[in-house]
Parts: sequence; C-alpha cells; structure tokens
Amino acid sequence: LSGVLDFGLSTEDAVSAPRVHWDGRALQVEPGLSGAALDALRGRCPVNEWSAPNVFFGGVHAVSGAGEASGDWRREGAAAVLEA
Repeated sequence: LSGVLDFGLSTEDAVSAPRVHWDGRALQVEPGLSGAALDALRGRCPVNEWSAPNVFFGGVHAVSGAGEASGDWRREGAAAVLEA
C-alpha cells in the first residue's frame, strides 16, 4: 500500500519489492534494499538480513483503482483484470 500511495509504484513493483518486518528485537529484511538504506537502518536498530525472499514476510495480492492487479510470486499468486 505504501509503495503505491507514497512512492507511486505500480502494483506489480510494490508487491515484488523487498519487505521488512519488526519482530520486537530486530528488523528482519529481505534482500534487495540498497546499501545506504541498510546502513541507515543499522544505525537505528539491529538488522537481520535474509539471504533470499521468504514467505515469512507474508503474501500480498493487490488490485488498484487504476485497473492494475498483481499476485505475489512468493505465494505463487496470480492476478487478472477483467473488463466488462
């Protein structure tokens, strides 16, 4: 949601973007964030970098009001837009 609304990403780019999760002790981070972003995060809290994307971070399927839809490949998701 933030990727689409705050950063103007397409639903596909937002669903595919690296994810983060605060578990109460450390920030769990999927691969793909820039080195600068990771350095900034490390300056604020412990960071655990995962070696590969994982379903630990959940699955997201998105549909926008602009007629875009995306399924999360982490969960073998699929999406289609049907027009009347």
